[in-house]
Amino acid sequence: MDLSTYEGAKFELAQILRAVVSQAPKGCDAIERGAPELFARLAEDRFNLLVVGRFSRGKTSLMNAILGLDRLPTGLLPLTSVITSVGYGSREAVRIAFEGGGLAHEIPMAQLADYVTERGNPGNRRRVQMAHIALPAEILRRGIYFVDSPGLGSAILENSRTTQRFLPEADAVMLVSGFEAPLSEEEQQVIRSVSRSQRPLFLVLNKQDTVTVEARAEVKVYVQEHVASLVEGELPRIFMISARDALAAKLARRPNDLELSGVADLERELMRFLIEDKGRAFLIGLCDRAVKLLNAASIVEGARAELFSRLTELRGRFTCSFFEFAKSEEIQATSGSASRSARMGECTLCTAVRDGLFERLCQYQYDLAMHAEAGERLAEEGGLCGAHLRLYVSMATDRSVCVALTPLLRQLAAQLRNGTPETLIATRPRCSLCELQQSIEERVISAWLADTGETTAWEGACLPHLRKLVQLEPARLKAADLSRREAAAAARLAEDMQRYVLKYDGIRRGLTTEEETEAARRVVSFVAGHRTLVAER
Repeated sequence: MDLSTYEGAKFELAQILRAVVSQAPKGCDAIERGAPELFARLAEDRFNLLVVGRFSRGKTSLMNAILGLDRLPTGLLPLTSVITSVGYGSREAVRIAFEGGGLAHEIPMAQLADYVTERGNPGNRRRVQMAHIALPAEILRRGIYFVDSPGLGSAILENSRTTQRFLPEADAVMLVSGFEAPLSEEEQQVIRSVSRSQRPLFLVLNKQDTVTVEARAEVKVYVQEHVASLVEGELPRIFMISARDALAAKLARRPNDLELSGVADLERELMRFLIEDKGRAFLIGLCDRAVKLLNAASIVEGARAELFSRLTELRGRFTCSFFEFAKSEEIQATSGSASRSARMGECTLCTAVRDGLFERLCQYQYDLAMHAEAGERLAEEGGLCGAHLRLYVSMATDRSVCVALTPLLRQLAAQLRNGTPETLIATRPRCSLCELQQSIEERVISAWLADTGETTAWEGACLPHLRKLVQLEPARLKAADLSRREAAAAARLAEDMQRYVLKYDGIRRGLTTEEETEAARRVVSFVAGHRTLVAER
């Protein structure tokens, strides 16, 4: 099972819950109390990875490497007693939450040090409760949150207390140590605390690029022996990595170098834990609660049996070994920067047509309002098509419309008075804006075909324009590549729509991203094209 399959199972469970709600009689107390809670649990599903380490161990560098974005500021002075969370956002943003409640304060990333470092915020005199960082990194999009705790080993006692207080909210802990001086006293204390809390621990030795292969092996043995004396039960796995090399490999898109850095192995284990351990238990638990909800609802027997069968089948997927955990392909698909992921952008052709039509219409409405011959010429052409006539009317004043369209209406009156049914059927306007639109499309497509660069340079295409492209013989090969990219973007858009519905049903609309909020508009633009386009010409 991979992240996409896991999330698809959540959407499927939400769909079954909606069916349960719709089948239950109105006023059913069990449904009214239980269903919103289950929807909320599905909408709020998140994975908190608490990242702990001494100052200068490379915590932030490692987070940058996993995110595939060189955006989190490194080299900061030791933190104050402030927790910093890093989650998904359609755009980069930093929000500061203060103690005592109130509205969060948004700041530029460059000002983060003024709120979370000892130099900028000594003793946390600003009373910051938490710093929330939103980044458009694909690995965060599915509910993963990196929680950067105050650095260990500083002179601020409250730092350790803050980390301890957040520990119950963590799904797992990643302790970042280093080869230069592994397992300090503070780090050993973290290992003991995590072991007592029974939270999974990922023990990371960073900066392997600074020591020889032989030295790495010696340090690993040393760490294993000391960790064995600190924990009860199974020993945590030790990952030897170079965060610096990993980030460089991701930014340069060098998968082999990423493997050598050790971070790809760490990412795979994080994903495995998220899906196979936490995710599987989460879904099984919610399926069981959904069955109890179904049993408590007064639903007719036939519908109840069908819904019970769907829930049983869904639950069975996670209690057997039917799914195999995806390896590097899943990591590469989710842990890179947002620029590498397929997004449903605005159609390149639609954008060119819209801009060209707007420029023409600005001059067109002036000419129609000020020059009588422009109105006569419009009448001779038979007017505009319906879509472009509405576009013109939306930009012009009522007076201008009356001046411009009077000659056209007189001509139409004469045609209706004297014409036969056959001539009326054959009468079509020769829309000058449709001709302009066609010439713009031909120009943009010709430029695209002449371009020897990669297809990804093309922003995208709506479905009407994609159909137009595949009908052109010279464009078939490049259009096929574009079609595959658009398929991935369409699948991503479908996930955004499902997430929006899930958060809406769970009364968690405050958790929606900009992409999810705009999903309904974007799907119309993709399927139907820009509203000024004529579907069939």
